[in-house]
Amino acid sequence: MKNLFSALFILVSIIACQSGADQQTAAQDATGVEAAQQNTRVNIPETNDVMCFQLKDGNAAHPDVTTVRIAIQGDRVSGKMSWEPYEKHAAQGTLQGAKYGDTLRMIYSYTIEGADQVESLEFLLNGDKLIKKEGELHEIDGVLVLKDPASATFSGKPLTRIACN
Repeated sequence: MKNLFSALFILVSIIACQSGADQQTAAQDATGVEAAQQNTRVNIPETNDVMCFQLKDGNAAHPDVTTVRIAIQGDRVSGKMSWEPYEKHAAQGTLQGAKYGDTLRMIYSYTIEGADQVESLEFLLNGDKLIKKEGELHEIDGVLVLKDPASATFSGKPLTRIACN
């Protein structure tokens, strides 16, 4: 729990400490994304809403599967995420964070190969798709974060909304 609070503190600090130029660039990027997606935007309810997403990637007979289950209540987001590559070690953990418009900023606390890891993630919720922000990562105080958030893009393979079990 201490690691989660530390990770959240680091995430908030990183976001708050961005330079004015970075914030302006991020705002311009967000405006561009917003304009491009105006016709496909999803209305995220202000009440508790549970949504599930999945990506099956690779070999159709034996795909790698990424599953995300999130609950949104107001501007708070919580949930679980698992990455299960075929015949390899899986990563499973929890998500905690906040919603900023269509962007979800979360801390992913997970276990992979018996080791605990913490990573800062951002996703764009676009219609029935959940798209991860991609970029080079580096570690700050035990948390994997985007090295240059302003140049990172929402270019990951989209997870598609599925029925929650």
